[in-house]
Amino acid sequence: MNIHYNILSNLKRSIKFVYSVRKKWPILNTGISVFNGILPLCFILLIKQIIDAITNVSQSQNNSFQFDYLIILIAIAGLVFLINEILSNLAQLTKENHIQEVNDLVFDKLHEKSSQLDLEHFENQKYQDILFRARTEAVFRPARIINSILAIWQNSFSLILSIVILFWVHWSIALILLAAIIPGVFIRVKYARFLFEWNKKNTSKERRSRYLNFLAVGEKYIKDIRLFGLENYFKTEFKTVRKELKQERLKLMSRRVGIEILGQVFTALAIFGSFIFIAKQTIDGAMTAGTMVLFFLAFQRGFTYFRGVVNNLANLYEDSLFLNYYHEFLSLEPKINRQPDSISFGKKFLVDGMKIENLSFTYPGSDIKILQNINFEIKAGETLAIVGENGAGKSTLIKLLCRFYDPDTGKILLDGTDIKNIELDTYRNSISALFQDFSQFHFSIKDNIAFGNVQSEFSYDDFSKATNGAGIEKLLRKFPDKENTLLGNTFEKSSELSIGEWQKIALARFFYRQSLLVFMDEPTSHLDSETEALFHSYLTTYLKDKTAVIISHKIPTLQIADRIIVLAQNTIAETGTYEELMSKKGAYYSMIVKGSNC
Repeated sequence: MNIHYNILSNLKRSIKFVYSVRKKWPILNTGISVFNGILPLCFILLIKQIIDAITNVSQSQNNSFQFDYLIILIAIAGLVFLINEILSNLAQLTKENHIQEVNDLVFDKLHEKSSQLDLEHFENQKYQDILFRARTEAVFRPARIINSILAIWQNSFSLILSIVILFWVHWSIALILLAAIIPGVFIRVKYARFLFEWNKKNTSKERRSRYLNFLAVGEKYIKDIRLFGLENYFKTEFKTVRKELKQERLKLMSRRVGIEILGQVFTALAIFGSFIFIAKQTIDGAMTAGTMVLFFLAFQRGFTYFRGVVNNLANLYEDSLFLNYYHEFLSLEPKINRQPDSISFGKKFLVDGMKIENLSFTYPGSDIKILQNINFEIKAGETLAIVGENGAGKSTLIKLLCRFYDPDTGKILLDGTDIKNIELDTYRNSISALFQDFSQFHFSIKDNIAFGNVQSEFSYDDFSKATNGAGIEKLLRKFPDKENTLLGNTFEKSSELSIGEWQKIALARFFYRQSLLVFMDEPTSHLDSETEALFHSYLTTYLKDKTAVIISHKIPTLQIADRIIVLAQNTIAETGTYEELMSKKGAYYSMIVKGSNC
């Protein structure tokens, strides 16, 4: 996606973005901003009238009439001041409602798009910068855009009235005000562009900085960090990256400040020259004292309003540039087609089984072939085990079977139909998988397990079967709140589990899903011997009506399998039953005997 640098295009898109929510709050905010822009100028006009009225009272013979007029002016000024304050407070409320609605819209779109993207978008370095910027920038930028737009509305109306007043005082003063501020416009816009480019270029460096900070203060890897004494190493690495970022950013800021100082010198000369001119006019009697005060207030506020318009336009432009990351993220499209001319298999699911034909796969952005020319078949109701050394492509094969990726070449056929031609959600809802890097959701035990089948209503019967199969009855009895116990260490009144206990929870979630086609990647890697024995006992019963692919090196698991496939050097080296492979004394036999990765 090309990043748009056109100023008007970016500003237009940003305004349209924040006004895309319910019209109630944007209209209220705009209306209040207009009134808040007009009322302060009405107030200083009243101040001018009050000063002139005071002068007239002191010089007039009819003091009673002039004094009554003065009291009326003061009362009106007080009313204008009160209305302005009330509207300012109301503006905070309406603006906050507007900001919250826009933030909700942003989160909804981010979550919706995230749910549509492929696993590649989260695993591939190519997309990490886009994801990082979309998550970090687009979350707070909308609020800044709303603040900038409302400030522009308010300051613009105030500025127009200030210029009208200054033209009324003397036409040249208004022109001086305009000329004094214009250089700042170009400086801020140019700086916003530089800042955007700088952040774009340094996104990877900023991600590394945040990661190092997470290692330095986070809890996830705290044991290894303490044991190996890595605190100072990560702290030093963090400081090094931060120093580079800080120096470059300060260099950019120094350039901006230097140019702005030159512009401010010109502005100061123009302002004080105007002050001298008006003071001379008042001394010569060409202006009243009230007019002189009106000029000073109008010029000072006009300068402030003009600067406010310029600064907020520059901020709006800067924020709109950063929102490009958000729009770029939303423009990402999944490569895996979710809605082809889909085939519904209904009740005839898994009549024949699954067949893998000439499958080869390389991760996007890599030249390393992970799987090459893979061919095998799983009959309906059969259990297939896969073994192989680390890096042989076992877990990648599970990703392909789950259709997180599509193969470069070859097919995965389900009952003779390429799974690419099965609607993606339909296919995924019909399978279950337990991954080696299983998720640890910081929710209740009940929620963690029920996540296995959120498409259906919660079933205590299925829940009980799943917990029995995973062997977590003791775990449930350990906590007073039983299945309602909150897990993890993120929230209050939660309980952290051991890695083995977390795997039991993941197993229960897997069993709860009740799918006919199941995939398991090292399902017992963290289980104690008692739970593992219970698992194997339950697994035999569980798999009776299932078609299964299991990655494991545990002999009891392999003995349950009808066939075993041995992956070596990214292709199939051997296939057969446990007994057949042991009698062949080939690659599998060597793994068992030598204990290689077993």
